[in-house]
Amino acid sequence: MLQNPFRPGFGSWPPSFVGREHLEILFAEGLANGPGSRYFTSLVTGARGLGKTVLLAAFRDIAESEGYRTVAVDANDGMLRRICRELLALDASLKDGGSRWKAKGVRAGTALPGVSGHVDFERTDAAVDPFGGDPMTMLKPLLEQVHSQVVDRGGAGLLLTVDEMQAASPRELERLGNDLQLIQDVAFAGAALPTITDIVFKQKGATFFSRSARFELEPLTTAESVEALCPPFDDAAISYDRPAMTRGADETLGYPYLVQLLGYEIWHRLTDSESPITSELITSSLEAAREQAILDVLEPTWKQLSPTSRRILGLIARAPNGHASVSDLRIELGKSSSWISVYRSRLITAGVLRSAGRGLVELTGGERAAIWIREQAEVAED
Repeated sequence: MLQNPFRPGFGSWPPSFVGREHLEILFAEGLANGPGSRYFTSLVTGARGLGKTVLLAAFRDIAESEGYRTVAVDANDGMLRRICRELLALDASLKDGGSRWKAKGVRAGTALPGVSGHVDFERTDAAVDPFGGDPMTMLKPLLEQVHSQVVDRGGAGLLLTVDEMQAASPRELERLGNDLQLIQDVAFAGAALPTITDIVFKQKGATFFSRSARFELEPLTTAESVEALCPPFDDAAISYDRPAMTRGADETLGYPYLVQLLGYEIWHRLTDSESPITSELITSSLEAAREQAILDVLEPTWKQLSPTSRRILGLIARAPNGHASVSDLRIELGKSSSWISVYRSRLITAGVLRSAGRGLVELTGGERAAIWIREQAEVAED
């Protein structure tokens, strides 16, 4: 059997990158218009599993195709120090003409004209010496130095991308924003959970990020989910039950990560390329994908929720037929309609809740998510 083409890892490049083409175009326009233009500095927000990390990689593809050099970090465990280390590595590669860098992998590219793929690079010599300076004071001069080097060598500029921005300390975010605002020539794209608005936009000195263009990711449509799911099977000439595949894609609720999990599980269950994909195989694959999504998406989200949010989800998880009435929740908790509305919006934004009709809500993970949440509630009560 052929190698499984689906890569359900956060940030892994999917076989078909769909549903975000308009965002790629806007970002490309921002680069083309240069510093000061809209989308030259951008912030991507969305719940886990919506493809924020992959979109940042697509932005880097676009920038590299236009002659930019890129630096990519995540904000965990010392964001500024990570950025400074990557800038030092890029600075060293520019000074030696790039002779110590080699391509280590090529990914399928975006749909933009002239962008055929993404090339990852790694150093072929010993690693750059550990950064030992104070990143709070060294960040700005390093950004300026590396940007100047890129331009002096004929490049278009420097793009910095930062993932998981909600994990950074407010102090470091403020420093990064202030430095980027002063430099202006460095393009920036960040990605974060929607909670970034509570962390950053309420902080003094958050002007840079609050003025950045916002890309708020929405779930894929069913048609887009099918487009992301089916091509690898079509390319391998593997027949499948089309209506069942469409139903399976619809059950992912448009979350690209769950689409990749579903594709992976279907492919994993194939015994050979001659046997068709049945409705039963798709159903069992969907259950396995949902199970894995609990561990990968719901569990880390749950850990970041407040006790009140967890209590609300616990009540919804016990509701009959998976649907809970907002008015019943208000009565059960003894709270006002406006209070419930605030938490309803927060949980929908977090990606764990969705509207189920007028006055009703349900868990996005279905019955399996309800079982898991009930289990967590039982553990908390012991």
